[in-house]
Amino acid sequence: MKRQPLILPVILGAFVLLAGCATAPETGWQERHAAGEAAREAVRFAEIPLPDAWTAVPVETAPVPINHAELEAGTGALIYRGGVQITSSFNRLHGLSDLAFEDAGRFWSVSDEGLLVRGRIVLDAEGRLVGVEGVEARPLNDPDGLPLLPKVLADAEGVALMPGGEVLVSFERVHRVWRYDRDSGRSLGERAIPDFAFTENEGMESVAWAGGSDYWA
Repeated sequence: MKRQPLILPVILGAFVLLAGCATAPETGWQERHAAGEAAREAVRFAEIPLPDAWTAVPVETAPVPINHAELEAGTGALIYRGGVQITSSFNRLHGLSDLAFEDAGRFWSVSDEGLLVRGRIVLDAEGRLVGVEGVEARPLNDPDGLPLLPKVLADAEGVALMPGGEVLVSFERVHRVWRYDRDSGRSLGERAIPDFAFTENEGMESVAWAGGSDYWA
C-alpha cells in the first residue's frame, strides 16, 4: 500500500514570502479530526512493531518541477535546484517533519508518527537534485527502549545533528527534546527545553545545532 507521496525540494538563494488566504473551517471538522486520529491509533496498535534497529526502506522518486521559468533557469535571486517526489511500499514512510544534513549528501529526518529516517540525496552533473537512495528507518524509542505509542507520544517534529554523535529530536503535544545515538538510534535521555507554555499541537517544530552543546528551538 502506498501513502501520499512526500516532496523533497532543495532551494538555494534568498527566502521568498508567499501570501496565503485564510478560510473558515468547515462545520464539524474537530469531530472528524478526532475520529480520524482514533482510527489511525487503532491501525498503529494493530501494526507489527518495527525492529529496534535500522531497516532498509525501498523508495521510488520522480522529478518535481517548480513551474516557474525564472526559478528553473536560475536567472533570479532564488535558484531552484530540483525536487523529487518520494513513494514507497513501506507504508509508514510518511509525515516527515524536519530535515537535517550530515554533509552534502546524507540527510536525516523524523516522522510525526515516531520514526527516525536517514538517507542520501542524488545529484546530477550540474548539482541538481534528481533522486534519493539508501533510505533507512527505525522507531524512536523511549528511555526504556520501548517504541513510542500512542500518537500523542510519537509526534516528532524537529531533528538536529549534534557534536559527539548525538541526534536531538523535538516532540510536540507532550513537549520535550530527547537525545538519540547517531549510529544505533537508541535513546540517550532528555535535554532541558525552553520554559514556555507551548499549546498542545504548536510546540518546537524544528531544532538546530547552535554551537558547542547548545541548540536552537
